[in-house]
Amino acid sequence: MEKRRFSRIAFEADAHLLVDQGRFSVQLQDISLKGALVDLKEGSHIDAAAERGTLEITLNNGILISMDVKIIHGTARRMGLECIQIDIDSIAHLRRLVELNLADESLLYRELKALVKNNE
Repeated sequence: MEKRRFSRIAFEADAHLLVDQGRFSVQLQDISLKGALVDLKEGSHIDAAAERGTLEITLNNGILISMDVKIIHGTARRMGLECIQIDIDSIAHLRRLVELNLADESLLYRELKALVKNNE
């Protein structure tokens, strides 16, 4: 049974994951209001054990979405990231991105309400 509370949208983009080990180029595979799935670029390796960092996604129009993340699962090439903090500008841009890619606007508002409730 699917326990996911936030819709993931397929959205490919180049991004960077900044962790204590350095700055790594990653390929964004999908994103939600609560996290993202990324693939490490060839030749990169991150020790994912309880690692925290910052995911930076630059959209085609130059807008930057930046979120503090925790690696919650991963393999040598693919990692699931949970958003633990995001600034107001980034969440506004992410909200718009999700809104444009979800077919059901009521779903977006339900997810925003759940996101706010989780952070209270």
